[in-house]
Amino acid sequence: MAVKQLFQTLADLIKQHQHLNQLAKDKMQAIKTEDLDTLTQLTKQENQTMQALRRTESERLKAITSLVMERKADLVPAEATLEDLKPLIPAEHVEVLDTFQDKLVRELNALQQQNELNQQMLKDSLQFVHMSLDLIQPSPDDDINYSAPHEREAMPAEGYSMFDSKA
Repeated sequence: MAVKQLFQTLADLIKQHQHLNQLAKDKMQAIKTEDLDTLTQLTKQENQTMQALRRTESERLKAITSLVMERKADLVPAEATLEDLKPLIPAEHVEVLDTFQDKLVRELNALQQQNELNQQMLKDSLQFVHMSLDLIQPSPDDDINYSAPHEREAMPAEGYSMFDSKA
């Protein structure tokens, strides 16, 4: 019974990670198109999926605890890996456990890569925004041509003429 429960929670974890992967891909498109409303909605969906993921992870831990108790194994359920559980399950189910493990690892790796790509895209977008702001907002030293008459007199006359040839 605990093995069946473990397999069900692993299948749920895989589905939830697949959903997170899809959300990450959708977020990439929203970042590319600068669609903040969609990005906000996707982030909310991602948070909901993460809550469900935490619940499923809790169920997985309960299934592992049941399996360890049934087999009277000397394992700490919270620290047990799927490799640690293989000796505890019937031999005919080891291949199924390997399949779940492979799928979960693939999904986790894909999610990690997608999140790193999204993070880099956000970083690049932020750098572009800062660069654009720097171009739009000149430094205070560049404002010498557009000041009030009483402020112009207070400025040093070093190397400046009334006519700025750069303008």
